[in-house]
Amino acid sequence: MQNFVRHPGVHFQPSTVMSGYKWVRYTGGRYTTPGMISVGRDKDGSNLVVGRAYHQGDLLPAKVKPEHGVAYISHNMQEIIKHDFEILMPLEFTWVNARNGQIPAGAVPGGYTRSGEQLYIGKVFHDGVPVVGKTRETV
Repeated sequence: MQNFVRHPGVHFQPSTVMSGYKWVRYTGGRYTTPGMISVGRDKDGSNLVVGRAYHQGDLLPAKVKPEHGVAYISHNMQEIIKHDFEILMPLEFTWVNARNGQIPAGAVPGGYTRSGEQLYIGKVFHDGVPVVGKTRETV
């Protein structure tokens, strides 16, 4: 998702939690629970919330459609559907802008790569639709 930052007019927003959060395994079905962090609505009107899922050894941030019981991760410029995932359930939560690979204090860890690099939850808009994904510090 760092490449989204390079495009003019796109503002990447890592997430922060003011005091506590937890990852909750989604038990299947098609439902929304109070406290799920909404990032907006998809083009079909579905609610989108923050999640994460494993893919090829990485734990990656995901956008989740709870009413459909699926999560979507971004990998190698493709959107991949996941049925086994977790939902972020925080006590207090806000989005803050970030630029130039700087991760704000309190950013929510969302996963990691096989090599151990920490990934953080981020949000960007693509074609007017909010997309949850990963951000990382610039090395």
